[in-house]
Amino acid sequence: MRILHFIESYLQRHRRPPTVREIQHGCGFRSPRAVSYQLERLEAMGSISRQKNSRGILLQKQVEEGFPIPFFPAIPAGPPILMQEPDAGSVRLTPESLGIADRSACFAVRVRGSSMVGAGILDGDLALIEKRPFQEGQIVAALIDGECTLKRLVLDPADGFVLRSENPAFADLRPVRDLTIQGVLVAVVRKVI
Repeated sequence: MRILHFIESYLQRHRRPPTVREIQHGCGFRSPRAVSYQLERLEAMGSISRQKNSRGILLQKQVEEGFPIPFFPAIPAGPPILMQEPDAGSVRLTPESLGIADRSACFAVRVRGSSMVGAGILDGDLALIEKRPFQEGQIVAALIDGECTLKRLVLDPADGFVLRSENPAFADLRPVRDLTIQGVLVAVVRKVI
């Protein structure tokens, strides 16, 4: 996928296909042979076709990310109703569909503990965090006095920013020395089976 994305973006920028060496440097391969091997695999899969010249790499179809899932308009969480047919379209799960604006600034962490259950974040969930400007009221990954945590960022008039749990059994965290916001929560992924 990395090579396909590189070829597609190169074509958009330069209006011509890249060479093997340009793919090597752009995708971080150590040798042109490694690129050639991957191009052979992509050609066998039907994703590209190649001609004999150095810029003879052609995309066979537009690169699509994620995977489509049929989309139903709603499911009641109260009394059951008759099943509806799926909409004509589908939802394509990509980083953007999860609210991630900059993939290079995103990371995932496994949640441990129950301090955020009131926000629907449970022990074992996967929290997707993006390094971006934060605002009061957002749930953030933070480094407080050298220790990391996932909490809601709240502005206290007396103490400045504090970290608040979403479980009354846990007290607010007030930094003694320093507070660094590492990123903002954009999505939670939970496996239920």
